[in-house]
Amino acid sequence: MAADECVTWPNDISEQEIRNEVDKRAQRDVISIKIKQATPAETKILIDQAHRKGMTTAGHLTNYKVEYDVSTRDAILMGMDRIEHQLTLSLGDDPRGSELPEIIALMIKHCVY
Repeated sequence: MAADECVTWPNDISEQEIRNEVDKRAQRDVISIKIKQATPAETKILIDQAHRKGMTTAGHLTNYKVEYDVSTRDAILMGMDRIEHQLTLSLGDDPRGSELPEIIALMIKHCVY
């Protein structure tokens, strides 16, 4: 089992192996991939290769401990097409909500759903 308890994604996967995995899905006419439990470096490679193959990307950015593997801001700036399961940006008195206006502006600017 991987150190981060993710049983489907090895911690020591190489850049070429990541690209090969995306290519396999593209060959099967997959049009979008969902990225979950990936490091920032892995996420960047996944987004790049998916876009090279004409695929879109969606991100489930939190791990099982509701901690971010990749920040929403970084994912948007990396080119992620959709953000799913945004768990910590909230309104009201929650201090995590202070980022919400900035993140919404970034999503609009970069056409992220």
